[in-house]
Amino acid sequence: MYKRMLAATIAISGYLISNAPAVVGQVPLTIRVLASFDYPGSGNSTTVQGINDYGDVTGYFEDGSGAVSSFIRYADGTFSAPIVEPNDTGNVTLAKDIDNTGRICGYYFDGSDPYHPYWGFFLSGTTFTEYGFGGFNTYVNGITDAGDFCATLDFTYLVEGELVLANNQVVVFNVGNSAEANGINVHTAIVGNWTGLDSSVHGFLRAPEHFSNDRIQSPVDYPGAFQTFLFGLNDGGRVIVGKYVDSVGATHGLVLQRPTFTFTSFDYPGAVETSLNAINNHKIVSGYYSDTAGIHHGFIAKIIESR
Repeated sequence: MYKRMLAATIAISGYLISNAPAVVGQVPLTIRVLASFDYPGSGNSTTVQGINDYGDVTGYFEDGSGAVSSFIRYADGTFSAPIVEPNDTGNVTLAKDIDNTGRICGYYFDGSDPYHPYWGFFLSGTTFTEYGFGGFNTYVNGITDAGDFCATLDFTYLVEGELVLANNQVVVFNVGNSAEANGINVHTAIVGNWTGLDSSVHGFLRAPEHFSNDRIQSPVDYPGAFQTFLFGLNDGGRVIVGKYVDSVGATHGLVLQRPTFTFTSFDYPGAVETSLNAINNHKIVSGYYSDTAGIHHGFIAKIIESR
């Protein structure tokens, strides 16, 4: 059964707090690659997104024809069949996160609306549930076991983040020129990024304990970076992962440790681009790297902190 879900919206403008001074690479931190992989088949470009506490990951791959389908890679190294939302009319189904029950979320392309064709979806077992509102694109990017999730709403002239609680209560928030909500933890803390008028990109952290005031910490920027993207955080909220673009345009993965706001940069060996997209409560990170041909490959890695 497929249905499009609607919920009452509470619009909150957001309260901004300057971030603490950032320190680069001062805390001993090692990132050890555990496995790299591609979705089976010739010529697939594989982008890994969410990871759950069991080590299952989800993401999507682009095949030689340009079609984008999603997948689950299980902890034992096996893959699901390609996942395509039944209403995907544009050959784009992107999975973004997976919870501990195996439920995934993401978004797909529905060409029936030429102006705002993207709708969110959830997949539990074999059952798809659609999520979105008429009139703008909806990208569901993160989900928790409790059923809370975060999404990005794209109007014609405005991009806003959205928190949806399991009871269908909705909080829409904005930071700067636009806000993309990328990752959520069990306490409904959210990380994401926003874009300035000069095309700079800045990270933000939405704290969960100030629901009524939508307290947001921003900007959270990798030192010297023109663009900082925050994609995932663990349930304690102490470790955040993402990527940044440096002054010469190269893209690197990042780990941000709180409360010291210590940044560590990570490049997959030999890669021209690295992105760390999610982290579970065992400090296993999922992400992708791009080779010299521009092909994406998935990987998982372990964050090891020295005490």
